[in-house]
Amino acid sequence: MAFTQKPRRRYNRPMLEQVVWAFVFIVAALVVYRWRDAIAAALRRFDAQNVRRIADQEHEKSDPLAHYRHTLRTAEEQVETVSEIVVSDARLGTPVTRYLF
Repeated sequence: MAFTQKPRRRYNRPMLEQVVWAFVFIVAALVVYRWRDAIAAALRRFDAQNVRRIADQEHEKSDPLAHYRHTLRTAEEQVETVSEIVVSDARLGTPVTRYLF
């Protein structure tokens, strides 16, 4: 009693799925081509920020006050605006001032 094997297909995916993936790839390439200037500008800005950060780190190695400057810069980044809103209290219905961070 011999088992028969199915003939192996050359491609595992149906042809329509291959056409769909080819279409998706072409559309993605067209989108990248359309926005290439904006993408390149964003990458240039990212690279410039990294170069500036690395230069600052190299300068900070020899600067005895670099730790304080870095601490102040970090503290400035972490400041959030606080706004006051007035809402009615759930129990009493009186106006209550709340702070929104």
